[in-house]
Amino acid sequence: MQSTSQPLDLDATEARASAATPGPWGYYDGSNYADVAADLEITGRGSYSYREKVARLEDENYWDDLAHEDDADERAPEQMAANAEFIAHARTDVPAMAAEIRRLRAQADMVCALCETPVAWIDCPTGGWWAHDEHPADGHDASPKPAAVETHVVADDSDDPEHTDDCPGCTARP
Repeated sequence: MQSTSQPLDLDATEARASAATPGPWGYYDGSNYADVAADLEITGRGSYSYREKVARLEDENYWDDLAHEDDADERAPEQMAANAEFIAHARTDVPAMAAEIRRLRAQADMVCALCETPVAWIDCPTGGWWAHDEHPADGHDASPKPAAVETHVVADDSDDPEHTDDCPGCTARP
């Protein structure tokens, strides 16, 4: 499980989504189980067809959790159906969210091409524009932030051999 203090690894998230059974996924809510499957289609009352089953949820697992011992009997199937719906929608929601995060990250990394201060994209029905508080947005565009340049100070008597191997600005002493 991902720690909330670490940045989201979108490459790994997208790799997991790509490796999963292709969608779309749907779910069937039975009386004491729910099936999640690819290309699921309800064909009649109590029957359905699908290309590949992805998961089966059973309400008995709900009752295994002591936190639910005081719940009403109808709560287990309701929770099971909600879980199945969440899993089924994850097939399309996760790639869509990853794409939106990439779009927002790219947008957040934009600066004014004129003065190199951060800009924000303002959507409107006819398109949109880059804007910020430094000066009017008319007549200029945005560009990606310049790459950060690593700067550091190394003592003249440093004998760390790894430092010179991976530092583009340093050379080994003779």
